[in-house]
Amino acid sequence: MVWLGVVLERTLVDEVDRAALRDGAAEAMTISDASIEPFLSGDPLGDGLTQAERDDLARSTSALVGNGTVVQLRLRDLDGAVVFDAADPGIRLPAPAQPDDEVDEAIAAGSTVRRTTMGADSVDGASPKGIDAIEAYVAVHDASMERVVAVAEVYIPYGPIAAMRNSSLARLRTVLIVGLSALWVLLATMVWSVGRRLRRSS
Repeated sequence: MVWLGVVLERTLVDEVDRAALRDGAAEAMTISDASIEPFLSGDPLGDGLTQAERDDLARSTSALVGNGTVVQLRLRDLDGAVVFDAADPGIRLPAPAQPDDEVDEAIAAGSTVRRTTMGADSVDGASPKGIDAIEAYVAVHDASMERVVAVAEVYIPYGPIAAMRNSSLARLRTVLIVGLSALWVLLATMVWSVGRRLRRSS
């Protein structure tokens, strides 16, 4: 019974963690759809953004960073070069492209998401001491939604998601304990009943 409880709890934890990543990915896609895609011309960004695009993105993303909805938001061209950083929107020229598997994965699959810490990427110093975050790379499309023109790199704070995760786990653990306890009582009753019948028949 203890072994069953351990297996079930591990399964619940894994499922809640996957749900947290799905929630983070959905939030990142919403941010991309509402705050990035509408302000791009639809041309590939190998030569960087136009001034109008940069100004529009600065306005649409400043509140997201300012109110803590995102910890970091960057826009990369299809080679992985950073063409816009919400933390420093005044940078005009693309930063040198950095090898980034997540960019290629987002272009191919639409998005990629994982839990990480801020600054863990090599381009950011590979520090393991940053705050917990959900890192999502989301493909950005042109107006026809048929062509990928860029990739949004979005970091969402994990703290609020962790609070919901822990609350969900607490409720599920309570249900699990009650359910296993009821099962144990049922099995014990069945064993006692069978034993009683056997004793009577003998």
